Amino acid sequence: MSRAASLVLSPASPPNELALFPPGTTLHEGTLHSGLHMRWYELGSPDKPAALFIHGFPELAVSWTHQFAGLCDSYRLIAPDMRGYGGTDAPFWFWHYTLRRVARDAAELLALLGIDRAHLVGHDMGTAIAWEAAQNFPRSFRSLAIINGPCLPLMFRNAHKQAGPSSYVWNMLMPYRFSNYAQRDPEFMLRDAFHRDADHQRVFTPEVIEAYAKHIRRRGVPAVNYYRACALFPTLRLKPVHLPVRLVWGENDPWVGDFFREPATYASFVDEVDAVLVEGMGHFVQQQAPEPVNAALREHWSHVDGR
Repeated sequence: MSRAASLVLSPASPPNELALFPPGTTLHEGTLHSGLHMRWYELGSPDKPAALFIHGFPELAVSWTHQFAGLCDSYRLIAPDMRGYGGTDAPFWFWHYTLRRVARDAAELLALLGIDRAHLVGHDMGTAIAWEAAQNFPRSFRSLAIINGPCLPLMFRNAHKQAGPSSYVWNMLMPYRFSNYAQRDPEFMLRDAFHRDADHQRVFTPEVIEAYAKHIRRRGVPAVNYYRACALFPTLRLKPVHLPVRLVWGENDPWVGDFFREPATYASFVDEVDAVLVEGMGHFVQQQAPEPVNAALREHWSHVDGR
């Protein structure tokens, strides 16, 4: 039996997104070894290999709903609201959001669930966390999949290649500026972030926008502290990664440079890395084109599990 407590809703409980997940998904809460109270969603048999999904900014665990639907037949899927998001605790000070702390959250969640090792998947800022977790807690993971997001030490070392796409980050670094802007009109901020074209409008429906907006109305955007922590406590060291790594990449990404989708970029510190390019898709490829993304993940995991 899991040591994690199943969620018991009360009138004071933060809102949740369970209705947007596939049928059978369960909602849980528990306290990590660090004391952080975390919310997560699960689908799939506990007897199957586990996969842990780490979402990006300004998203939530619900950004993985298409992967839950497409992969639950063969895997135990786990998607938390990360520190500062959704139903998980949001410490006030930015130093609680360093990559090492947040990567430890991922490893501690698996320990709480009694899972020895899991496949690890990250998107957007979640990829920075996933790289950090793979480098510092490798015994907790079987493989790593990176979906349209940076490895921060590489980004800092190649800042000239990412300066343009990452220029929006400056707004995150000024205290209260972005959070106040978002709270004044959460729906406008989210549409500005998500509705890049007609296809993104198809994916980010009013129901999905509202799922994010209700949390912003409730407590602002504490997750901007990820960007502040990365700026003030940058992770510069690259440690060897011995896990098999797959890059799954939407071709037309306005925010993450093409540099990061090339396996050769990681050759100096990753033993085994390949890439799957999803043509015509953008930054939120796991929601725009879930079928090829799920196929790439399933192939990657099957190859690793078959060794």
